[in-house]
Amino acid sequence: MGDIEKVSIAKSNGCGGMNEQFFATLTEKDKIAKFQSMLTQAEGKKIANRNEPDFDILIQYNDGEHLLHLILGEKGEKSSFSYIGHEGTAYFVSPENTDTLREWIK
Repeated sequence: MGDIEKVSIAKSNGCGGMNEQFFATLTEKDKIAKFQSMLTQAEGKKIANRNEPDFDILIQYNDGEHLLHLILGEKGEKSSFSYIGHEGTAYFVSPENTDTLREWIK
């Protein structure tokens, strides 16, 4: 995929679907760069019996899109993303990145 153009965030209605009632959109270049960095540094692991997601995220590129679920950790904990339709693999981000996500999602 190309460069991220924007990231839209909605409360999740559960695994497998995308809630399109977005309450936040990241368009600032510094936030998009930080979000891209989070995704590229995330550690992927196979997960059984995954919890329901807290948020749905639509990442729009100049040439396509990705749909993600986010389980947002508490302050100082890891958070995890999974691609919608591929919830058996979770991508974990650092507690520092969780704190950043929590600031953006307030």
